[in-house]
Amino acid sequence: KPPLHRSHLMSSAPPALGIRSPDALVIAMCFSWPTPVPLQVCKVEDVECQATDTATTLLLGWRQRHRCNTVDGASSALCCRDADMALPGAVGTTDGGAPLFRLRRVAASSARSRAEQLMEAGLQIWDMDTFALAAATGNRPLSALAGFLFERLGLVRHFDLPVGPLRRFFAEIEDGYDTSVCYHNRAHAASVLHTMHAVLQHTGVAQTVASACDGLSKETVQMACLIAAAVHDFEHRGVNNDFLANCQDERALRYGQKGANERHHADASLSVLARSDCNFIGHLAPEEVGRIHALVRTAVLATDMADHTMIVDACTEALSDCPLATTFVPSSEEQAMLLVQVAIKCADLGHLTLPWDLHRQWVGLLEEEFFRQGDLEKALGQKASFLMDRKDRGATASQVWFFDNMAFPLFHVLARALPGAEPWMEGLKANYMRWKELTAK
Repeated sequence: KPPLHRSHLMSSAPPALGIRSPDALVIAMCFSWPTPVPLQVCKVEDVECQATDTATTLLLGWRQRHRCNTVDGASSALCCRDADMALPGAVGTTDGGAPLFRLRRVAASSARSRAEQLMEAGLQIWDMDTFALAAATGNRPLSALAGFLFERLGLVRHFDLPVGPLRRFFAEIEDGYDTSVCYHNRAHAASVLHTMHAVLQHTGVAQTVASACDGLSKETVQMACLIAAAVHDFEHRGVNNDFLANCQDERALRYGQKGANERHHADASLSVLARSDCNFIGHLAPEEVGRIHALVRTAVLATDMADHTMIVDACTEALSDCPLATTFVPSSEEQAMLLVQVAIKCADLGHLTLPWDLHRQWVGLLEEEFFRQGDLEKALGQKASFLMDRKDRGATASQVWFFDNMAFPLFHVLARALPGAEPWMEGLKANYMRWKELTAK
């Protein structure tokens, strides 16, 4: 029973009805206008109609399943996950004089089919081409993937999440990723979201964390980690924390020099989640909502590279008594949060494990983003930061060092704590060898 959503319709309402929202349109097609007498439309499957803030006030807050009568024996669908709808216009009237519409089923676009194929495949694999997903979704990879995962993983059903606010939240978050930013954009956020899903799927980290935290379920950890991955770079401007501090940017003045970006990502995204039209967890117990917020914040703040060594060292120390090839069992909630921090940090750097061509593309985008910051610094009369001067070596020249000193220690900690992540290391090692070969030339 797919929930009704505006994305299921490609056409707007006929002007005669005075309805401008697709949500209201479908509800109106189940009813004559303006009186609520059942309207005859074509039927293939039952549809759950959910009134939203964009729907007619006649049905606001109302939810019920409707059975729609057939017309002329047509085999069309009112709402179908694998097809788009077209509205040719009124084909007659009901006995009460209300307009009668026939919905006809049209083939789903190739782009939509491609997006579904990518996301379906992504359920079971470690790597995903979110550049391809962005192309297949009209540059909406984050909201498409988030909605897909929340439904397919059973989170919508488990928590009885309202689909309207859920979709609006992720759409708002995606809008906060500036498309002009080279690296920290919505395709990156989608990539981190998918990688976090893969870590959760293949390592059992959600259950491991939940077992060490009183009152925290595996599903709650899973949902919080996915939210954190999606929002972790919300409203990123393509400049780092040092740049914000040196320019006395408003974010640095508000949060201080340390972690200004990450603190903004967390605070601003949780503010979106608190909005009534986006708060898809507002119906949960206040204690659970508080735990979700805290977990999201802990995870997002961990993506500050200034804390990288501290987090890796703390997790390494916690693993000192854990036997090899066994899953780490945290002895405290503090240790459990270390696992969450390591997991999202690995997800944030997940492109290091992707097939070479994709990984190389991500590094190129990061290098260009660095160069653009260097350009800004020069324009402000400052010296370009390390790796950010176009006239000098860029990020591509530092990859062997980065793998040796940052990536391998981090990913080894994850694989040591969660043996299910060990296969993920193969991509990391393969890309490292490619960089070594290039450096040797």
